[in-house]
Amino acid sequence: MFGAFSFFRTDVPLELSRQHGLSQVQIGLFALVGAMVAVAAPIASRLADAGHSQRAVYALDAASRGRLNALYMTTIFAGGAGGFAIASLLYA
Repeated sequence: MFGAFSFFRTDVPLELSRQHGLSQVQIGLFALVGAMVAVAAPIASRLADAGHSQRAVYALDAASRGRLNALYMTTIFAGGAGGFAIASLLYA
């Protein structure tokens, strides 16, 4: 998921500039709208989830929670790095 986000974040400004002729200000406004959506997403997620998955994680023992967190963070990092790498190769 983070890889797709990283790819999108790298790819979209280049595409908006090259293919659609948007200025830096217009691209910045586009990004601000995206940031507002990013702020709204956790609120919508919280309403949809109502804390069920968080309760399941906190029900685990501390060692299991630590391993689960390490797996989650490693996956997020690897996905982000992959997304940036793919975007860089496509626009190199």
